[in-house]
Amino acid sequence: KKLEQIREDRFLEMEKQNYRRMLEREMKEKETKEDLSKMASKAQKHQLAEYKEKRFREVEDQMLEGELLRRNAIEDLDGERGAEHSRRSQAVQAMQETQKANEYLKQIKAEDALRQQREEEKIQEYAVRKE
Repeated sequence: KKLEQIREDRFLEMEKQNYRRMLEREMKEKETKEDLSKMASKAQKHQLAEYKEKRFREVEDQMLEGELLRRNAIEDLDGERGAEHSRRSQAVQAMQETQKANEYLKQIKAEDALRQQREEEKIQEYAVRKE
């Protein structure tokens, strides 16, 4: 009987050790799974943060590009307006100068006509005196 008791005790002890090893292995597997899950979650969060940052930069770049295009368009429009104003001013100035030149020509013609008329009058006076 004692031998049987000893065998039974050893058998129970071996069963306990096997059970303990199985529990430890399950605990390690569970920890490993949790660690992998945490790492995967961390990696996903990191990827999400990178994606958000990249997307934010893209939107920001698009906004800056749009603002730059808007400013360039405003500058171009201002430049066109300035050029148009300059052309109009030059046209007005050219017209005024042409009018001045025409007035000057009229004045010179009038003076020339007056001079010729006086010369003819002198010639006639001289002719009348000679007679």
